[in-house]
Amino acid sequence: MTRLVLLLSSWWLLACSAHAPAERASAPLANPPAQPTAPSSPLAIVEADTTVSLDPAMLRLDVDAHAVAVGGQVLTTLSARAFRDADVHGGEHGYLVPSIFDVLELQTEDRPRIALAVDAATPYRTVARVLYTVGQAQRSELHFVVQTSAGERALPVTLPTFAEADVRATGPEPATPSLRDVLSGASPSEEIEDPPSLHRVVLVRRAGIFLRSAGGWVLPGCHDVAGAESGPIAPRQDGEIEWRALRECFERIRDEYASAPDRRAALVVADADVPFEEVAQTVATLRGPTARPLVPEVMLGAPER
Repeated sequence: MTRLVLLLSSWWLLACSAHAPAERASAPLANPPAQPTAPSSPLAIVEADTTVSLDPAMLRLDVDAHAVAVGGQVLTTLSARAFRDADVHGGEHGYLVPSIFDVLELQTEDRPRIALAVDAATPYRTVARVLYTVGQAQRSELHFVVQTSAGERALPVTLPTFAEADVRATGPEPATPSLRDVLSGASPSEEIEDPPSLHRVVLVRRAGIFLRSAGGWVLPGCHDVAGAESGPIAPRQDGEIEWRALRECFERIRDEYASAPDRRAALVVADADVPFEEVAQTVATLRGPTARPLVPEVMLGAPER
């Protein structure tokens, strides 16, 4: 059968590299001057049973509409919830934020886990720059601080390493496999001894949420796949994503395709202007209840557009 080509995401390869950039816009200050505390902001709201307890030992980064702060000290200010080009290594097209990187690099001994508290309306491009910087500081695991009925809790996420590949569309397959074929790792025309991994990419877009796998685009209803891009598995109705449709789709995958390769992982990719609240809700919906998760490991990728 025709095999899909798996392309490594160079964006995240750099993010998880063991080497910091050779050149940085600023150096860490031994005794930085006191700065005002970043103002509080509304957090994304998710169901409590999709989260874990917030460990007070985590290093907390706060991102609100005006600034990024750690321990109440402002590291850099934002303009309309976005980084200024001058504050990003590489300017408009860069992702590393030196002021954040420098602080994380100072935590060299115990490398505490990161708790990232993000204003719900923050665009994903801004969040992605923070995630990239966290990855450059050799952190692969972090927790989003979210609001629940039980108060502030943590939503675990993973930054993909170079081993996690992104699946790019390569045009329609000569013979499009069924959803069962895709999830079982089998070709519609042949059984293969070493089935390919199921790479599930969940795309959060303006039209809703789409699901792409190694075998094609999953069709609405999550009963079949197509070689070409199809409609969203969770469309928007009156501006709101149908979260129930997303949950039911992944419940079906969990319950009916338990033997699928890599069923336990998914990569979430959002458009640059998608608000963080929708990204957090996507992660929470995919994780599902902690007692019986839908996708135990949810990873985050670079903005798609």
